[in-house]
Amino acid sequence: MKAGYPVLQSRSPAFGAWYRLFSSKAHHKISMKTTLPRQLLSNDGRGNNYLLQESGSLYFRLGLDYHLTYPLLDWKGLIVRHGLASGLLYENRDLMYLSGAREQTADLNLYLGPGFYATYQLNSRLAFKGLFDGRFYLPWMNYGRLTAWNAEGETVFSHPYRGFYYQALFRVGVSYRTQGEGVVEAGVMKNDLVGFANRKPTFQVDEMVHHKLDRLLHFYCSYHF
Repeated sequence: MKAGYPVLQSRSPAFGAWYRLFSSKAHHKISMKTTLPRQLLSNDGRGNNYLLQESGSLYFRLGLDYHLTYPLLDWKGLIVRHGLASGLLYENRDLMYLSGAREQTADLNLYLGPGFYATYQLNSRLAFKGLFDGRFYLPWMNYGRLTAWNAEGETVFSHPYRGFYYQALFRVGVSYRTQGEGVVEAGVMKNDLVGFANRKPTFQVDEMVHHKLDRLLHFYCSYHF
């Protein structure tokens, strides 16, 4: 239970791939990440589910990201880069309640924001890495729809929405360069997304249709070649 609301939770394997392009100063990175559609579970804080039918409640997300960075600091093994993060995020939630009612949200969101990336090279093979992205989703740059049905399967509400969200990503990891010059990296990333969506694009809460109060914790392992 968080502030009087039950927590909806899910665990899912995620997959991603990226491509990097380097010039003298600018670094470009295009990446794609996706989860498998997975069940959403409700938790009242004591392990009880009084809200959702687990078999019909699903969550799915797909992200396409672009990072453009430039050098900011290079000092005694510490390299810091800064730049622009942009991309698309698609999310789909399908909630089937114990009462038989159902609610579905689906939205496609474009974001822009600053990014900072740090690497500390401990030696020729081992390095520690960190990342911060601050992503802004403006109401005129996204589109979603919420649809709700009653227990008899009749549509009781259906309306598009335009969201105003803020997302903060923090990542720490460690990388190791292998004998074959590939790089193995592992770490953890905290991903928070908060905001609201109205019937019309605006920065104020006005006829709110949907909201996001999401926290994702990513444990990852990757290979660069």
